[in-house]
Amino acid sequence: MRVLLDLLAGRLFVTGLCLILIAASGCGGGNSKKTGAVSGTVTVDGSPLAVGFVSFEDQTRGLGGSATVNEGAYQFDSPLNVGNYKVCVQPPSRSPMAAPATEPAASVIPDRYRRFDSSTLTVTVVEGVNQFELVLDK
Repeated sequence: MRVLLDLLAGRLFVTGLCLILIAASGCGGGNSKKTGAVSGTVTVDGSPLAVGFVSFEDQTRGLGGSATVNEGAYQFDSPLNVGNYKVCVQPPSRSPMAAPATEPAASVIPDRYRRFDSSTLTVTVVEGVNQFELVLDK
């Protein structure tokens, strides 16, 4: 009889421990961050930016992402965390093999938009779909 009670108590302990672990872990959604899909357009003095990069930097965490601009449009491959972002726009990297005449002029993008510390562009990413029109004035 004593062995049976010990076995039953052990099973109850293990069952209780499992229930506590399940309750503590939740369903897995409690710690997930809210995100938003981000896309949009970039114009310079009213004309679509032919090529370049747009980068978002979270003003709280410093994280973010970058996307390629092609014919004025961009779309991030992965969603960004919800929050406020500083935005900079940069020209494409110059390829050492490309002829200067075949590359767009880097001077199209005003200098102040090329760095986070001088750019005046900001956006707020919300949960769901986000489309931002980034307007660069000379």
